[in-house]
Amino acid sequence: MENLKIKKVLIFGHSNIGDICYDMVVVIPLKKAFPNARISFITSPKGADIGNSIMGIDQVIIFDKHGKDKGLMGYLRFIARVRAEKFDLAIILRDIQMHYFFGIGKLLKYRKSAIAIKDAHVAEKYLEFLEKQGIIAGPAEFEFKFSDNDSRYVVDLLKDNSVDAKSLKVGIMPLAAWPLKCWPIEKWNKIIEKLNSEFNAKVFLFGKTGNSDWDKQVVPNIAKQVISIIDKSTVSQSMALIKKMDIFIGPDSSFLHFASCMGIQTIGLYGATDPNFIYPLLHKQNIIFSSAGLKCMPCYPGPNGGSCQAHAPAECMNAISVEQVWEKLNKILNSQKK
Repeated sequence: MENLKIKKVLIFGHSNIGDICYDMVVVIPLKKAFPNARISFITSPKGADIGNSIMGIDQVIIFDKHGKDKGLMGYLRFIARVRAEKFDLAIILRDIQMHYFFGIGKLLKYRKSAIAIKDAHVAEKYLEFLEKQGIIAGPAEFEFKFSDNDSRYVVDLLKDNSVDAKSLKVGIMPLAAWPLKCWPIEKWNKIIEKLNSEFNAKVFLFGKTGNSDWDKQVVPNIAKQVISIIDKSTVSQSMALIKKMDIFIGPDSSFLHFASCMGIQTIGLYGATDPNFIYPLLHKQNIIFSSAGLKCMPCYPGPNGGSCQAHAPAECMNAISVEQVWEKLNKILNSQKK
């Protein structure tokens, strides 16, 4: 590949926030391989904030398949818009076909079947994919950037809640796309109480509620001594605040993965999700996997995902104890003191 001739690079990424997190692992290798190129990223409307928060992404192109790009005419208009950009190279990370109509001379499409290490993390698979195309990848790296407005939001929030540089700041994500992946509220409350009483910690709640009965229970029933930005912030504002955390805890969820990629000590609570499939990339050692020993564990990924039909924390997640989480927390806090 003649790197000097590559001036415009397109990454066609995913639409879900958690998937987009690991799409971003290709950005730094591409920037190093094509230092003079402009890099664009295609994603959904809800992923736009993320694309704009990644160093190396010069342009976010929104593909709104449920809105203005819906239907055959919408697809055709979108294809025409991408063709007009005249990209030299496209990196296709999702299973789509429309990229064949983009008029891009060099198309590199990720295929799981071509990856040698089948059980590797998806980010590591993307890096292997780049290496196979002659693009030096190296270890996974992520660089984030935040707008002045997002940075100001964080400064004001911390000031309004009397949070200073010495405060222990703990982020908690009590929500997940599947309620069955969540941890019981009463257990979160015990952790929050212990963090407050023993460390005078400032605990922040992250996430966005959906339509499930579980989601509706979280905000009114969680401990009151928290700083909640649930449903009160944009994705980019949440990410800018996560960057300020000392520790982040949550089930398999989008912000858990972003926290890990930011280098924040991350504790993942896993039961329904296979911890060998997609774990917080830089903190696999901090995963607490349920000891419930159920035959259905883990149910995701696989054809029987959610087969227990739990609409609140599943039995596997209930089996994770407060003591296990507290022990892991203390271990991390003690190591940070050294």
